[in-house]
Amino acid sequence: MASTFLKNDEPGSLSDIYEIKILICYLLSCIEQPLSKEQVNYVFQFNSIVNYFSFCQALKELIDTHHIEEIFSVEDGKKILQLMPMGKNTASTLSGILQKSTRDKIISTAKQVLASEQQERDHQVSVTKVEDGYMVHLVIHDIGSDLLEMTLFAPDKQAAQQMAERFNQDAVILYRGMLGILQNDSMSIHQIADEIAKQNKST
Repeated sequence: MASTFLKNDEPGSLSDIYEIKILICYLLSCIEQPLSKEQVNYVFQFNSIVNYFSFCQALKELIDTHHIEEIFSVEDGKKILQLMPMGKNTASTLSGILQKSTRDKIISTAKQVLASEQQERDHQVSVTKVEDGYMVHLVIHDIGSDLLEMTLFAPDKQAAQQMAERFNQDAVILYRGMLGILQNDSMSIHQIADEIAKQNKST
């Protein structure tokens, strides 16, 4: 892979296209889930590691040299990046030239991005203003029918936001708690109460 330099003014950022190409291959090799061009770019921009134009050039060169292919996902039809054998070899043999802190940072961010997107797919929360307060609408999705859908009243905006944030954090616990109450399962309710108490102590 030829080495090209593009100026990047962010401290600690990469300007060497050669290193950027290695970093892209390394990221795709370490993350088991497929990533799109937009997701990889977001990871780099979030950490101010690679500017957008350098990223685009590096990715184009990787695609042109068959290190990476951009294909359509079978699941949703969106374009994703697929690491080819040459790209895998680049990641395994050359990633050591990159700083460990840089490698760790992009992997951590990518995992956070995927976890956040998965959370959004798994459940949704919306807040609607009504005449005497706010309505908080909660939905937990599943492959078939939704597992839970409910709407709760909040007297003010602060309470509504607090309910929405807690639902985003503990949607599974809420669902288990509802089942425990409806099924009169006192053991499950006690276990959930203990989990919440431990979470409150750690925050």
